[in-house]
Amino acid sequence: MLKIYNEFETISPSDLKYRHIFTDEPAKLMFWDQGDSYKKVISRSFQMCRNPKHLVDSLNHKFETRKNLKGLVPILNYEFVDDEQSYTKVFDKLGTDQVVIQAPIGMGGQNTFLFTQGQPWCLEGGTYSASRYVKDAVPLNMSAMVGDEQVEVFPPSRQLFTSEGEFMFRRGDFDKRNFPMQAIGKMVDYSRVVCKKVQCDGYRGILGIDYVYSPSENEVYLMEINPRFQSTSHHLEALLKESGLPSLLDYNERAFDGKEMPSAREMVGWR
Repeated sequence: MLKIYNEFETISPSDLKYRHIFTDEPAKLMFWDQGDSYKKVISRSFQMCRNPKHLVDSLNHKFETRKNLKGLVPILNYEFVDDEQSYTKVFDKLGTDQVVIQAPIGMGGQNTFLFTQGQPWCLEGGTYSASRYVKDAVPLNMSAMVGDEQVEVFPPSRQLFTSEGEFMFRRGDFDKRNFPMQAIGKMVDYSRVVCKKVQCDGYRGILGIDYVYSPSENEVYLMEINPRFQSTSHHLEALLKESGLPSLLDYNERAFDGKEMPSAREMVGWR
């Protein structure tokens, strides 16, 4: 029995909504966001498809991700800022008039801001990273599945954002006509490098990787890793079904169980 739970609440037999999982049948729990699972109190012992908390926390932390992957894949140069003085200097350090400011934790563009030189510093508390704003950037995402010895990479999507100071994710676009095809090869290669690194660290299951592609530089830069199902997972689910392949849940189960996964290259989105 496979289920995904994403609510921030206790799971117990007294909750009628969950009565179907408190049976004698073998059950596995999968969470949309593995980090959520550590915020729950679960009163029955389940086999859980989740990674150790320290590993999930590390991958969710943008600064740690960049440090761990430095030198393995292209990453934009960045500086740390924590006050108005360091913020004012960062434009000259990076040689740009616009910077992307990011908090260490955030999803869907949350806590990611665009600042132009001369704009007053308005963020309070904590340390942020600043990297140059790639003005012709095309935001991209690729999901992958990491097993014991196998890595399967799924078709990429173009990410559509709104930006009024803070970037906010709107939706993913899998239409090849709107995708920079010259970026795909680099994304696949870099994603396999990333997946092999986290595989060696002990990570298993689904993983999302965010990039930006610069047509003028013909380069793909890694932005962050998301150790969870993605907002675009339902689109991948539809492509898997159309291709006659197992569901993402089945892939995730096989990844955690160390079983062979069908090749994702057979998906409609790759043909």
